[in-house]
Amino acid sequence: MRFQAADKAVLRIVGQAWDEAARRAGPRLKCEKGCSVCCFGPFPITAIDAWRLGEGLAALESRNPETAAGIRERAGSAVATLRQAFPGEPDSGRLRLHPEQEATFAARLSHLPCPALDPDSGGCLLYEHRPVACRLNGPALKLYGDPLPHCPLCFKGSSAADIEAARVTVELDGRDGDLVRAWESAGGEEYRTVIAYALHNSPPPEPAPSPEGPDQIADALHGPSNGARPRLRDGAGPQSHGAGPQPNRGQTPLSLGPDL
Repeated sequence: MRFQAADKAVLRIVGQAWDEAARRAGPRLKCEKGCSVCCFGPFPITAIDAWRLGEGLAALESRNPETAAGIRERAGSAVATLRQAFPGEPDSGRLRLHPEQEATFAARLSHLPCPALDPDSGGCLLYEHRPVACRLNGPALKLYGDPLPHCPLCFKGSSAADIEAARVTVELDGRDGDLVRAWESAGGEEYRTVIAYALHNSPPPEPAPSPEGPDQIADALHGPSNGARPRLRDGAGPQSHGAGPQPNRGQTPLSLGPDL
């Protein structure tokens, strides 16, 4: 389907750029499972990121309901903290930030862990569905002609020239625009939010029906025919219902434009 294919294309380009930047960085790159420096503090994500997180949470709920319930519980606690001084709509979680406010907002809550962070392993429980901003963190990258800040744990003792030599440009070649247009065509809304709200507002799974008759048995085997989660207009997938500190990360366009 067009929207999902466009999303995968953007993520593939970002991933290839990250892999090349990691190769150039070599042992100077310290990113590995269990290092969660970049998993603390809120930062803006796009509506498409929120949708992707909801998809990941729904998939996890079907495989491991207990782990998914832990994510929802942590998301709810984080939202309760964020609501106290949320720079936007505290009920929906939609941000209304001016760019200069983003760093202040992130710094004030830099202690707040991401709800998807596994408290035991330090790994991301929704890694395959993480936002684009998370995928841009770590090595030296450049997006839209601007160098992005690398993780402060990386490139220790390296000169500025060495860091620039390791920098890789994320060549989107208009794929981000294709994704935005596909999202809008599918009925997606434009807004920005944060991970905690995206997960907190993701529709919970519906209880499985009791197989009392042919229709109920079919639903139990194959899922309800009308779908348990809201769909985008063209049936592409569920719509997001949003309505560590790396504060600079949230100030990038995140490959999708500043307002989506």
